[in-house]
Amino acid sequence: SDACSSSVEVSPEAALQGLVGALRARHDPPPGQRAVPTSGWKAVDELELIMRRWRATLDHSKKSEVALGKRKADACNKHFSRLKSYLQERLPSQLVEAIC
Repeated sequence: SDACSSSVEVSPEAALQGLVGALRARHDPPPGQRAVPTSGWKAVDELELIMRRWRATLDHSKKSEVALGKRKADACNKHFSRLKSYLQERLPSQLVEAIC
């Protein structure tokens, strides 16, 4: 559907705004929409998880070993894949690829 948008450059600010908007809507949906079950994860935790995975990329450690608080890496990985699917439904694909 958005085949022509692949050539559009998204600024980092716009990308972050889009991401934060999607996370907000996920946890605090507009009236008439159901909240997504997030297994106790808050929006800030999900943003932190994405940031830590970015950081792992930068310092060449394994994204799959990122843990958050009391959550083990395995739980973080599983949650991240659900989170990524959610974002893919709501954000332009090149944005999700850049973020995740």
